[in-house]
Amino acid sequence: MGRDLGVLMAGPLMSLIATTALPLAAAQSAQWPQTSGGSVIGITLPASAGGAAVDQFLGVPFARAERFQPPVDFHENYTGGSVTATMWGAACMQVAGDPTQTYGSEDCLKANVWSPRLAWQTKKKLPVMVFIYGGSNQFGEAEPYNMSALAAFHEVVCVSFNYRTGPLGWMAFHEDVEAKRSTGNWGILDIQSALRWVQKEVAAFGGDASRVAIHGQSSGAGLVELQYVSPQSAGLFQGAISESGSLSAMNLSLALASATKIAASLGCATATLKVNKTCLALVPALNLTMTTYSAPWSPVTDGVTFPLAPQELLRLGRVNPATVVLGAQTNDSNLFLFREHTQDGLDQPNDRPDGALKPMSDKQYGLQLVMRVGPRLLGKALSLYPPAPGSSILNVHQLGNVESDQSHCQIRQRASWFNKARPGRAFTYRFDYWYTGNPNCTAVPNYHLPYLGAAHQDEVTFVLGQPNFMEDGSCCGLWGLTTPDCPHLTRCEACYAPNRFGHEGYRAYFNDKEWDFARTVGTFWTNVAASGDPNCRDKCDTQGSWPKFAAGGDVTQNIVLNASLPGGSMAEETPHGRPEICAFWDAVAADVAAEHSEPLYA
Repeated sequence: MGRDLGVLMAGPLMSLIATTALPLAAAQSAQWPQTSGGSVIGITLPASAGGAAVDQFLGVPFARAERFQPPVDFHENYTGGSVTATMWGAACMQVAGDPTQTYGSEDCLKANVWSPRLAWQTKKKLPVMVFIYGGSNQFGEAEPYNMSALAAFHEVVCVSFNYRTGPLGWMAFHEDVEAKRSTGNWGILDIQSALRWVQKEVAAFGGDASRVAIHGQSSGAGLVELQYVSPQSAGLFQGAISESGSLSAMNLSLALASATKIAASLGCATATLKVNKTCLALVPALNLTMTTYSAPWSPVTDGVTFPLAPQELLRLGRVNPATVVLGAQTNDSNLFLFREHTQDGLDQPNDRPDGALKPMSDKQYGLQLVMRVGPRLLGKALSLYPPAPGSSILNVHQLGNVESDQSHCQIRQRASWFNKARPGRAFTYRFDYWYTGNPNCTAVPNYHLPYLGAAHQDEVTFVLGQPNFMEDGSCCGLWGLTTPDCPHLTRCEACYAPNRFGHEGYRAYFNDKEWDFARTVGTFWTNVAASGDPNCRDKCDTQGSWPKFAAGGDVTQNIVLNASLPGGSMAEETPHGRPEICAFWDAVAADVAAEHSEPLYA
């Protein structure tokens, strides 16, 4: 979207916050960070609600993308000795909400940085948080995720960046395989390039390159997890936080077949049905991007970036040295499952307490269950997850419990494998809360009706310390302000409630309970960067509230994060205090592994 955040337009709240919310113009400060390429000129966001003022730098180049090639790391000098970093860089080419529409650019490898004001002028170097957005590996960009609150309240330097997705990010080629080069992982290579840039340049912004934690959400969390098994990522981070992620990559055969299918549709397949890479390099980016939904796209087990299937690397203990934090929401699967079972195709309707779910019969429920667990374990599944009699929306909710529990148990298993390889360095959580303080703030991923439960992406607002606008981009700005061309003025202002909460700045988005909870969650997350342990910022002398595990042992407990709990958290046996649930899902996983000697994703 590339909007200049140095020029803001106020809505009706201007008179209340004009004295605090306008960024200081870049020209008002003569000193800016000095990177290897020259000085980086940003803007300063003023202090708010007890937090620090924050220097913001947007659209800083970290690499040059070359189609179907590894990115070229940025080693140039800025023209004139400086770069003005006040605009978000263009998103990488991707589909929009309508799959026939695309936007973005192939020139998209730009980073964004938020530092406490003048952090680079002090000798003390701060921990670094690096965020990787999600989007089903098919779309997504850094712009909607403003990280300034983390920098303001937790004394960290924050970084985000764009990477390639869809066919431009994941298309694999026979000629690369034959030459023993990485293929089908262009997005992964972008991420590794960004992390190399952080190692090289973050000190210029006040960050400590030896204390970097990467964190991501949804497919971005999956990309975080892939970094701990990719040999090329070794030494680029010390902590990895996966929010509703998984660990998998596409089978190389499937990836090559997807590429062949698309190449044939674009006239770029050879007589032997091998993809003509040179031909595809000349196809307009628009034409390639419009094939996003015509084939599956994801990172690929190519034998180079991932020498083996990622889960096999983890099981073998071939992981990079780091602390990992893995978790998901209590009802994580409901967001997607309920869309399939909503009347008239409505998407999360907020005007009906039941979400307009279609009732499901107990017979339909049984059929759905056997598809997930197989016939051998159906009886056990029905005893753990009994259906409601007749036709009821309760059966849809129970199916949501099935899928969410499976996800939590897979997380526990991955954490146990990691703990065996890196003793005491694995932590798990269950996020059991969603934003409720301002029911008018319905921009995704904020307020929703209770029928969804604590669902996929509900943690993002609390991790980043402010409502995010995943579908609206940065034009919502900060504190009730929008950029002049923002089409979402109503949604932006609906989230900013100084009259409701009696405060301005970041504080005006939260009631008291949720304000404290956001500080709690942010502290856990940033501690991972600071010390490698979510329990403490510096030395961890005693057992904290987040359970740790003995050398070589299984992960048997997680922390529950909920604003209604004392201190916002408690420990439990995973998940829900019912160990038998994960014993069941381990048996399901064993059956699946026995059936599929070469799974499509692993």
